Amino acid sequence: MANADLRRQDGPFKFDVYLGFSDDDKGVMHRLQEKLERHGMLCYPKYNAADSQQSTQTAICQGVARSWKCLLYVSVSFIEDKWYRYEVAEVLRKVERFSRDMLIILKDSQLAVLPPELSKYSVNVVYDARMLEDSHFLDGLAAAIKRGKWFSFITMAKLAHFCSFQDSNCVRLDFTLTGTCIISEIKLTKLTVNEINSKRN
Repeated sequence: MANADLRRQDGPFKFDVYLGFSDDDKGVMHRLQEKLERHGMLCYPKYNAADSQQSTQTAICQGVARSWKCLLYVSVSFIEDKWYRYEVAEVLRKVERFSRDMLIILKDSQLAVLPPELSKYSVNVVYDARMLEDSHFLDGLAAAIKRGKWFSFITMAKLAHFCSFQDSNCVRLDFTLTGTCIISEIKLTKLTVNEINSKRN
């Protein structure tokens, strides 16, 4: 896991992505951090095991300000986290100042509805922790951090030049996005094929 002292030497943002999450989700998010760092991303995590002397408030303030993108893993425990309101306020202040594309939201499937303050932003549901280990998902996420925009899986389906359904719970998407061809196979437990088709039309 990269130390927070590692940073970009050029440009106003010294890190690629700030990772916001609850204390209960540290294990999942630290594994995601390791995966992203293998993709060349410099991450600034809210709870940083490499810098135990840094206060959480400082990590939030500096992490949000110094990172190109902000990724929030929104779960029940994240909303219940004592730093939630402060953290989301910092992130949304940055988004309003620069661009809404600077916010990436991954929603835990156990959370029924996003809080109102986050509901107007694009969201990608994590149906299973294994999804965060999927190489195609990680390729797309890393590309989204580098680029200006993160498309939801439904939006990507709308942009797909080819889409074939293998069964009622699994959809295979072959699509070209800003010149990059990505093939992703995603296990869906909440959406049926009919629901996906209705959203595509």
